[in-house]
Amino acid sequence: MTADAAGTITEIWRYPVKSMLGEKLTEATAGECGLEGDRAFALVDPASGKVISAKNPRKWAAMFTFRASLAGPGDVRVTLPSGEVVSLPGEGSLARIGKALGATVTVANQPAGGALVSVELPAQPEPSEPPNGE
Repeated sequence: MTADAAGTITEIWRYPVKSMLGEKLTEATAGECGLEGDRAFALVDPASGKVISAKNPRKWAAMFTFRASLAGPGDVRVTLPSGEVVSLPGEGSLARIGKALGATVTVANQPAGGALVSVELPAQPEPSEPPNGE
């Protein structure tokens, strides 16, 4: 390390959905507000209107069993604990995420540098049967 260096970056991780596991990156774009796409989305408990956070582990510890990765601008892939992958936003995605989490959820999105705002998604029917036949 040179005298001018503040440190060395050994890994970069991005977490597209707050409190879900994220993705290890080989490169990233960073701006004034951090990494592009980092914590761009959050699940919301519609009963309380509050963001679902693993900071409340008694209620939301299962969030650490979900993994999110950014597939493109505004396109997040969520891997459910079962291994099923859903696109967020995507038809039926909130119903599947909610079922795996054991709660009804909505989603909010945070534009770079802004506050979380609700995202209007088309009505999502409850899945009649999990895709793996369980």
